[in-house]
Amino acid sequence: MDLDLFTKIVEQVKQLTNCIYLHIMGEPMVHPQISKFIDICQQFNLPVSIVTNGSLMSEKYQEILLRPIVQQVNFSLQSFAANFKKADNSTYLYRIFKYTKRTFEERPDQHVNFRLWNVSDYADAISFNQELIDKMNDFFELGEENKLTVTSLRGRKVLKSLHLNLATRFDWPSMDMPFRTTKGTCPGLITQLGILSDGTVVPCCLDKDGSAAIGNCNSQNIEEIINSPKAKAIVDGFKCRKLIEPLCQRCTFISRFEKKVRWIKGHQTW
Repeated sequence: MDLDLFTKIVEQVKQLTNCIYLHIMGEPMVHPQISKFIDICQQFNLPVSIVTNGSLMSEKYQEILLRPIVQQVNFSLQSFAANFKKADNSTYLYRIFKYTKRTFEERPDQHVNFRLWNVSDYADAISFNQELIDKMNDFFELGEENKLTVTSLRGRKVLKSLHLNLATRFDWPSMDMPFRTTKGTCPGLITQLGILSDGTVVPCCLDKDGSAAIGNCNSQNIEEIINSPKAKAIVDGFKCRKLIEPLCQRCTFISRFEKKVRWIKGHQTW
């Protein structure tokens, strides 16, 4: 996304939301103008949340994330094992842990979340997660009592402003996935919407391909888009537990919004 379009969007959504998340798929920190994007959010006093894999935690990027307008940083830690299956994660984790300690001193108001969205019965995931939790215990001197095994999207407080979020692995929805159901609900277009790099507006942050597009910011106003007949039909469907869009009918992530509790290898997930 270019700066002009981003500025136009921020100016329109500042009255509609209390936070903007700089992510939909991809890695936000590789954008060459990420620093300017955050400056624009500061200009309009719109708080920022970042979801990053944490691979670019140099001093330069740490300074960017420590800016006052950045209220939350989410580190998707499971991405390391997914991309570098046999690599040692010590340096990678040390940089993220070091940044987190800096926030305790310099930005105690900033929330830091460590995400492990890979909980499963697979031995490699169990081993990776336990190793990471052990390293957390050692670095932050948490003690043996902090096993941190309860799985919840709400997260568990670890220390000060640091939380750990464990959840089951999910597949990014696409139209290539098999039909699943027409029944279900989602916070899409109710508490969130997504905007892709070309200005396409989608119901949620998982529609990376624009399969359920409801408009485009290049030619339409945001309020016009979210009040369109298509957008209202999607919302009305969610409220009645009906999935209108074919993409939603194939989405597995949507099952997380069903009020169920189940257990996987000692992890409670809901």
